[in-house]
Amino acid sequence: MGDFGLQDATRKHRPNSQQPGEWTGSISVALPDTGLFVTVSQKKWEDRARQIISELLSVYSDCEEDLPDFNLKKLEQKVGFLVHLGMAYPLMVPFLRGLYLTMNNWRSGRENSGWKLSRGARTTLMTAMRGSKE
Repeated sequence: MGDFGLQDATRKHRPNSQQPGEWTGSISVALPDTGLFVTVSQKKWEDRARQIISELLSVYSDCEEDLPDFNLKKLEQKVGFLVHLGMAYPLMVPFLRGLYLTMNNWRSGRENSGWKLSRGARTTLMTAMRGSKE
């Protein structure tokens, strides 16, 4: 059943548990008189996120002059996982935004820093480009 884009598949249901397994996306921890906190499993952080970050750092630290070549699809998958992790750790969001803007800098209709141009700025740019061809 998929009403309004929400999935409710019986194959995805798990029995209620106070100790969720590795299949869980995030773990909610309630501390009495303190609050409710969200975290992820150590395995998810250690095995996947640190591997992705260290791999990206090693590729960039090895390049001398030119930027390294990346497979865009694989890079998008890695950033997608980090965005998933960023839902539990909101402090990651500014870094992920910078990574995303850098990753999409090559697309048309963007500033040098990667931000999308406003409709007015894009219209002005297109008009200027048409005028320079004449």
